[in-house]
Amino acid sequence: MGRYLVRRLLVALPVLVGITIINFVVFNSAPGDPISVMLHTEVLGEMQVTMSEEVQQELREELGLHRPLPVRYLLWLSEVLQGNFGKSFFTSESVAKVLVEHISRSIQLMATSIILAMVVGVALGLLSALKQYSLLDYFLTFLSFIGFSIPTYFWALLGIFFLAYRLGLFPTYGVTSSVPTMHPILDRLWHLALPALVLATEQTASWLRYSRTAMLEVIRQDYVNVARAKGLAERAVVMRHAFPNVLIPIVTLIGLTLPGLFGGSFFVEVLFGWQGIGWLSYRAVMTLDYNLLMGSTLLSAVLIMVANLLADIAYAYVDPRIGTE
Repeated sequence: MGRYLVRRLLVALPVLVGITIINFVVFNSAPGDPISVMLHTEVLGEMQVTMSEEVQQELREELGLHRPLPVRYLLWLSEVLQGNFGKSFFTSESVAKVLVEHISRSIQLMATSIILAMVVGVALGLLSALKQYSLLDYFLTFLSFIGFSIPTYFWALLGIFFLAYRLGLFPTYGVTSSVPTMHPILDRLWHLALPALVLATEQTASWLRYSRTAMLEVIRQDYVNVARAKGLAERAVVMRHAFPNVLIPIVTLIGLTLPGLFGGSFFVEVLFGWQGIGWLSYRAVMTLDYNLLMGSTLLSAVLIMVANLLADIAYAYVDPRIGTE
């Protein structure tokens, strides 16, 4: 297991370096800069005043935007290695501080949605496989295709219109109520419920299809038929002999769904005003706040890599043969 983890870490390091290069070059090669945004757009609700060319140049030098791109990258990377992501161009706050304040909300949203999707999706997938070719199987298959076909942002709009606006079951925007009418924890969960449900919808369809396919492959194996021939109850056959082997592809799916989960959370956070990393990235895009953009993107990439590493560890735990390769 130790050698397996070391190999995974050695593979992750060059990938992380490549991410920092792409991250920096893409954002800093975009047309315009924060100074041009200050001059021509309304930023954060306040109209920016006009500036002379001399003042603009002084601001660019103060922000380090006059240096060549490779030099700016090396300076930025050296700061990142020290845990310093710089300051926001618009609020002058520490990027690291801003990210720490918002990352917990993104983790709450994604963790809730993936747990919900995994529990519901796997349960329905196993049920669909055990009831193969029944009306229930066809119905669940139909629902999974709908879940795949409709993008996350459209589910968000449907949820806002029907569940929040028409039925009034959930709030439409924000993390907490401006005037709470319940306990703060319950109020936070009430605001979290609809965004998490929306984000989990597409993921549930994935878990359903994967777990159904995995169970259908496992229950046809000889050792499952032998267990039945011994007279074990069907429940014992499924839970003790079939389900542990279904976990292997399911654990693999965790790593595969994380990038899509981050992408979906971007739209969900913006539409619901859930002030996490996605919402923060949207504000940074609108203002070309390079430091905040690079910090949020790099943090998201690191979280995905860490989650994938944890998925690899879980995969090796479920299938010990992996850890001995």
